[in-house]
Amino acid sequence: MAHRERYRWSKPASVEAERGPAAVLSGWTAMISVEGHWSHCDLWFIGAAAYVGRPWRILGRIGGIWAVLASGAIGVPPLLSPNGVGGDRTGIIASVRGRPCEGLLVEVANSVAVVVPPARWRLHAWGRESDQPTTTTGGVAPTIWTPAHDPAPPSAVYVASAAACLLNCAYCCNDSGGLRWFQIHDLAAAPGAGAIPILPSLPVPDGAPGSIACDAMQLAIGCCLASSLTPAVYTADGGLGLDMGATIQ
Repeated sequence: MAHRERYRWSKPASVEAERGPAAVLSGWTAMISVEGHWSHCDLWFIGAAAYVGRPWRILGRIGGIWAVLASGAIGVPPLLSPNGVGGDRTGIIASVRGRPCEGLLVEVANSVAVVVPPARWRLHAWGRESDQPTTTTGGVAPTIWTPAHDPAPPSAVYVASAAACLLNCAYCCNDSGGLRWFQIHDLAAAPGAGAIPILPSLPVPDGAPGSIACDAMQLAIGCCLASSLTPAVYTADGGLGLDMGATIQ
Protein backbone atom coordinates (compact mmCIF):
# COMPACT_ATOMS: atom_id res chain seq x y z
CA MET A 1 0.00 0.00 0.00
CA ALA A 2 1.33 3.44 -0.93
CA HIS A 3 1.98 5.83 1.93
CA ARG A 4 0.43 9.30 1.57
CA GLU A 5 1.97 12.00 3.74
CA ARG A 6 -0.51 14.39 5.31
CA TYR A 7 0.04 18.11 4.69
CA ARG A 8 0.73 19.81 8.02
CA TRP A 9 0.47 23.51 8.75
CA SER A 10 3.47 25.09 10.46
CA LYS A 11 3.05 26.59 13.91
CA PRO A 12 2.36 30.35 13.89
CA ALA A 13 5.56 32.33 13.46
CA SER A 14 6.53 35.96 14.03
CA VAL A 15 9.77 37.19 12.42
CA GLU A 16 11.17 40.69 12.92
CA ALA A 17 13.98 42.56 11.14
CA GLU A 18 15.36 46.10 11.01
CA ARG A 19 16.28 46.98 7.43
CA GLY A 20 15.84 49.56 4.71
CA PRO A 21 15.79 49.55 0.89
CA ALA A 22 18.92 50.24 -1.14
CA ALA A 23 19.76 53.70 -2.55
CA VAL A 24 19.89 52.54 -6.18
CA LEU A 25 17.84 53.46 -9.25
CA SER A 26 15.58 50.42 -9.44
CA GLY A 27 14.83 46.96 -8.11
CA TRP A 28 13.67 45.63 -4.74
CA THR A 29 15.33 44.83 -1.40
CA ALA A 30 14.21 41.92 0.76
CA MET A 31 13.11 43.10 4.21
CA ILE A 32 12.03 39.85 5.82
CA SER A 33 11.27 36.22 4.92
CA VAL A 34 9.91 33.10 6.58
CA GLU A 35 9.80 29.45 5.51
CA GLY A 36 6.97 27.06 6.40
CA HIS A 37 3.47 25.96 5.42
CA TRP A 38 1.37 29.13 5.72
CA SER A 39 -2.00 30.37 4.51
CA HIS A 40 -2.34 33.79 6.21
CA CYS A 41 -0.07 36.66 7.25
CA ASP A 42 0.01 40.22 8.60
CA LEU A 43 2.83 42.67 7.87
CA TRP A 44 3.57 45.16 10.67
CA PHE A 45 5.77 48.24 10.28
CA ILE A 46 7.31 51.20 12.08
CA GLY A 47 9.57 53.64 10.28
CA ALA A 48 10.30 57.22 9.28
CA ALA A 49 7.66 59.34 7.54
CA ALA A 50 9.88 59.26 4.43
CA TYR A 51 8.64 55.70 3.84
CA VAL A 52 5.14 56.97 2.98
CA GLY A 53 4.54 56.31 -0.71
CA ARG A 54 7.28 53.66 -1.04
CA PRO A 55 6.06 50.54 -2.93
CA TRP A 56 6.04 47.18 -1.13
CA ARG A 57 5.02 43.64 -2.02
CA ILE A 58 4.49 40.28 -0.31
CA LEU A 59 5.48 37.21 -2.34
CA GLY A 60 4.55 33.61 -1.68
CA ARG A 61 6.43 30.50 -2.77
CA ILE A 62 5.34 27.00 -3.77
CA GLY A 63 8.33 24.86 -4.67
CA GLY A 64 10.55 27.05 -6.84
CA ILE A 65 7.72 29.30 -8.04
CA TRP A 66 7.21 32.80 -6.57
CA ALA A 67 4.06 34.91 -6.99
CA VAL A 68 3.01 38.35 -5.73
CA LEU A 69 0.25 37.87 -3.13
CA ALA A 70 -0.27 41.55 -2.26
CA SER A 71 1.31 44.88 -3.19
CA GLY A 72 0.82 48.59 -2.71
CA ALA A 73 2.48 51.65 -1.20
CA ILE A 74 3.31 52.33 2.45
CA GLY A 75 0.82 54.71 3.98
CA VAL A 76 -1.95 53.97 1.46
CA PRO A 77 -4.28 53.84 3.38
CA PRO A 78 -2.45 56.11 5.86
CA LEU A 79 -0.63 54.50 8.73
CA LEU A 80 -1.03 55.80 12.23
CA SER A 81 1.50 58.26 13.68
CA PRO A 82 2.18 57.97 17.42
CA ASN A 83 3.37 61.58 17.53
CA GLY A 84 0.37 63.11 15.80
CA VAL A 85 1.78 65.24 12.99
CA GLY A 86 5.15 63.96 11.72
CA GLY A 87 7.29 61.40 13.50
CA ASP A 88 7.44 57.70 12.73
CA ARG A 89 4.58 55.95 10.97
CA THR A 90 3.38 52.67 12.44
CA GLY A 91 0.66 50.15 11.74
CA ILE A 92 -0.29 47.07 9.73
CA ILE A 93 0.70 47.56 6.10
CA ALA A 94 -1.04 44.50 4.68
CA SER A 95 -2.91 41.29 5.44
CA VAL A 96 -3.15 38.20 3.23
CA ARG A 97 -5.77 35.51 3.84
CA GLY A 98 -6.35 32.10 2.31
CA ARG A 99 -3.30 31.58 0.07
CA PRO A 100 -1.44 28.35 1.02
CA CYS A 101 2.30 28.57 0.37
CA GLU A 102 5.66 27.24 1.56
CA GLY A 103 7.45 30.54 2.09
CA LEU A 104 6.80 34.28 2.37
CA LEU A 105 9.02 37.20 1.33
CA VAL A 106 8.54 40.94 1.92
CA GLU A 107 10.27 43.36 -0.47
CA VAL A 108 10.41 47.17 -0.69
CA ALA A 109 11.27 49.21 -3.78
CA ASN A 110 14.68 50.86 -3.99
CA SER A 111 15.16 54.56 -4.77
CA VAL A 112 17.98 57.07 -5.20
CA ALA A 113 15.63 60.07 -4.95
CA VAL A 114 14.42 59.41 -1.38
CA VAL A 115 16.98 57.70 0.89
CA VAL A 116 15.36 56.27 4.03
CA PRO A 117 16.84 54.91 7.27
CA PRO A 118 16.24 51.30 8.36
CA ALA A 119 12.73 50.52 9.57
CA ARG A 120 11.37 47.71 11.74
CA TRP A 121 9.33 45.04 9.98
CA ARG A 122 7.44 42.17 11.59
CA LEU A 123 5.76 39.42 9.61
CA HIS A 124 3.28 37.21 11.48
CA ALA A 125 2.28 34.04 9.57
CA TRP A 126 -0.01 31.13 10.38
CA GLY A 127 -1.75 28.26 8.59
CA ARG A 128 -5.00 27.28 10.28
CA GLU A 129 -7.89 29.70 10.76
CA SER A 130 -8.01 28.62 14.42
CA ASP A 131 -4.48 30.02 14.88
CA GLN A 132 -5.49 33.50 13.69
CA PRO A 133 -4.46 35.95 16.43
CA THR A 134 -7.21 38.49 15.80
CA THR A 135 -10.33 38.98 13.71
CA THR A 136 -9.33 42.51 12.75
CA THR A 137 -6.50 43.82 10.60
CA GLY A 138 -5.93 47.27 12.07
CA GLY A 139 -8.20 49.00 9.58
CA VAL A 140 -6.39 47.57 6.51
CA ALA A 141 -8.65 45.52 4.24
CA PRO A 142 -7.06 42.07 3.75
CA THR A 143 -6.23 40.59 0.37
CA ILE A 144 -8.44 37.48 0.37
CA TRP A 145 -7.38 34.85 -2.15
CA THR A 146 -9.84 32.46 -3.77
CA PRO A 147 -9.28 29.94 -6.59
CA ALA A 148 -10.50 32.58 -9.07
CA HIS A 149 -8.26 35.36 -7.70
CA ASP A 150 -5.47 36.60 -9.96
CA PRO A 151 -3.58 39.92 -10.18
CA ALA A 152 -4.45 42.29 -13.04
CA PRO A 153 -2.80 41.19 -16.29
CA PRO A 154 0.12 43.14 -17.75
CA SER A 155 -0.60 45.82 -20.33
CA ALA A 156 1.19 48.15 -22.75
CA VAL A 157 -0.37 51.29 -21.22
CA TYR A 158 -1.81 52.01 -17.77
CA VAL A 159 -3.57 55.31 -16.95
CA ALA A 160 -2.95 55.80 -13.23
CA SER A 161 -4.75 59.16 -13.17
CA ALA A 162 -6.95 60.87 -15.79
CA ALA A 163 -6.56 64.28 -14.10
CA ALA A 164 -3.80 66.51 -12.74
CA CYS A 165 -2.05 64.86 -9.81
CA LEU A 166 1.10 64.50 -7.71
CA LEU A 167 3.10 61.35 -8.46
CA ASN A 168 5.08 59.78 -5.62
CA CYS A 169 6.33 56.63 -7.29
CA ALA A 170 5.74 54.45 -10.35
CA TYR A 171 6.60 50.76 -10.36
CA CYS A 172 6.39 47.74 -12.65
CA CYS A 173 7.36 44.11 -13.19
CA ASN A 174 8.41 42.63 -16.52
CA ASP A 175 7.19 39.17 -17.55
CA SER A 176 7.09 39.94 -21.28
CA GLY A 177 9.99 37.75 -22.34
CA GLY A 178 12.31 40.59 -23.35
CA LEU A 179 13.68 44.02 -22.41
CA ARG A 180 11.08 46.79 -22.02
CA TRP A 181 11.42 50.52 -21.32
CA PHE A 182 9.21 51.81 -18.49
CA GLN A 183 7.94 55.35 -19.20
CA ILE A 184 5.91 58.06 -17.46
CA HIS A 185 3.84 60.45 -19.61
CA ASP A 186 1.94 63.56 -18.49
CA LEU A 187 -1.20 62.41 -20.27
CA ALA A 188 -4.71 61.25 -19.42
CA ALA A 189 -4.75 58.65 -22.20
CA ALA A 190 -2.37 56.42 -24.14
CA PRO A 191 0.58 58.26 -25.71
CA GLY A 192 0.89 58.48 -29.47
CA ALA A 193 3.83 57.05 -31.39
CA GLY A 194 6.93 59.16 -30.83
CA ALA A 195 5.68 60.77 -27.57
CA ILE A 196 8.53 61.80 -25.27
CA PRO A 197 8.31 60.67 -21.61
CA ILE A 198 8.66 63.33 -18.92
CA LEU A 199 11.50 61.42 -17.22
CA PRO A 200 14.25 59.20 -18.69
CA SER A 201 12.91 55.74 -19.53
CA LEU A 202 13.84 52.94 -17.15
CA PRO A 203 15.19 49.73 -18.73
CA VAL A 204 13.49 46.68 -17.20
CA PRO A 205 14.94 43.27 -18.16
CA ASP A 206 12.67 40.27 -18.50
CA GLY A 207 11.70 38.84 -15.11
CA ALA A 208 12.79 41.96 -13.21
CA PRO A 209 10.89 44.66 -11.27
CA GLY A 210 11.50 48.38 -11.69
CA SER A 211 10.52 51.58 -9.89
CA ILE A 212 10.89 55.33 -10.38
CA ALA A 213 10.66 57.56 -7.29
CA CYS A 214 9.13 60.94 -8.18
CA ASP A 215 8.84 62.75 -4.80
CA ALA A 216 5.36 64.26 -5.38
CA MET A 217 6.11 65.39 -8.93
CA GLN A 218 3.36 67.63 -10.40
CA LEU A 219 1.61 66.25 -13.48
CA ALA A 220 -0.57 68.86 -15.18
CA ILE A 221 -2.76 66.59 -17.33
CA GLY A 222 -2.67 63.08 -15.88
CA CYS A 223 -0.42 60.10 -15.26
CA CYS A 224 0.01 57.49 -17.96
CA LEU A 225 2.51 54.65 -17.54
CA ALA A 226 3.72 52.89 -20.65
CA SER A 227 5.74 49.88 -21.78
CA SER A 228 7.87 50.95 -24.73
CA LEU A 229 10.17 49.10 -27.11
CA THR A 230 12.50 52.12 -27.34
CA PRO A 231 13.88 54.46 -24.65
CA ALA A 232 13.90 57.97 -26.19
CA VAL A 233 10.29 58.00 -27.41
CA TYR A 234 7.20 55.84 -27.02
CA THR A 235 7.10 52.86 -29.35
CA ALA A 236 4.00 50.74 -28.85
CA ASP A 237 4.56 47.36 -27.20
CA GLY A 238 2.66 44.75 -29.16
CA GLY A 239 3.54 42.00 -26.66
CA LEU A 240 2.50 41.33 -23.08
CA GLY A 241 3.65 44.71 -21.78
CA LEU A 242 4.36 45.33 -18.07
CA ASP A 243 2.55 44.95 -14.76
CA MET A 244 2.40 48.63 -13.77
CA GLY A 245 1.21 50.72 -10.84
CA ALA A 246 1.70 54.11 -9.20
CA THR A 247 1.18 55.93 -5.91
CA ILE A 248 -0.77 59.14 -6.54
CA GLN A 249 -1.66 62.08 -4.31
